[in-house]
Amino acid sequence: MGDAVNRQTVKYAIVRFAPFLETGEFANVGIVMVAPKLGLIDYKLTRTRYARVTNFFNELEAKVFKETIVTLTAELERVKALAMLENEAGGDRMASSGVLMRLFDELVRPRETVVQFSESRVALCEDPKQFMAQQYAHYVGRNFVTKEYVEEKIARRIKGVLQRADVAEDYQRTAVGDHKYQVAFPFVEKVENPRQARLIKPLNLAQDSSTKIADQGGQWQFKLRKLVGRNFVNAERVFFAVQGPEQGDSARYDAFCEAVYGLAELGALVKPQSDDRELLEFVKG
Repeated sequence: MGDAVNRQTVKYAIVRFAPFLETGEFANVGIVMVAPKLGLIDYKLTRTRYARVTNFFNELEAKVFKETIVTLTAELERVKALAMLENEAGGDRMASSGVLMRLFDELVRPRETVVQFSESRVALCEDPKQFMAQQYAHYVGRNFVTKEYVEEKIARRIKGVLQRADVAEDYQRTAVGDHKYQVAFPFVEKVENPRQARLIKPLNLAQDSSTKIADQGGQWQFKLRKLVGRNFVNAERVFFAVQGPEQGDSARYDAFCEAVYGLAELGALVKPQSDDRELLEFVKG
């Protein structure tokens, strides 16, 4: 019973960065919350994960996201200050709570801008600030840009290139190898002699640490070496469409270069996933 008495109602929403409205893709970058009983509107935005977001939206200049966060911070500080003024001025707590809720609802209402908000949610908690930190850790702190998600995104781009080249029907998802050893590729050319098939593999080498990048590169070097050694594929007919980290992050970028070099040394063609011309030359060659 005591716990219920101490708990209070809060309303919150997830802040989303959505630079390309036509695709519907977004990244969770913060939490906004109103705690009417405390007379409080507060927020928490990402401050240190710029590369993670800009790698995800690789077509976007990094400065766009950074400038968006600066502008959004200024707006949230303005709303937060208004809430504090209302709290200090109001003798009627119910009236002040109503004003705060309207401020919050106006802040998170749907807009067609690069900053969007999820539908607002209501919760009961004992400590609103701690609750906001927990929601931030859950929705923003975890890796929304998983290796698999990024590679699915690259695969969609590859499929679009194949469709424009009118060869999409010539490729299928296939496990290459035999019952003892096989590796799945999302794009394998349909040919009579499997060893002469062209293979295309989206590869995310932009993980958040140099160790993860090295591990991922090493895994695919091992897989390719095994497939070639067992005479299942011709390395020169394997195309890796890679996503890499920003050059400014020297440790991660060095690991990326080593991974690319290792695959190329085995004979594979390794190119940036955005290089449509190289991919077209590969499938038409």
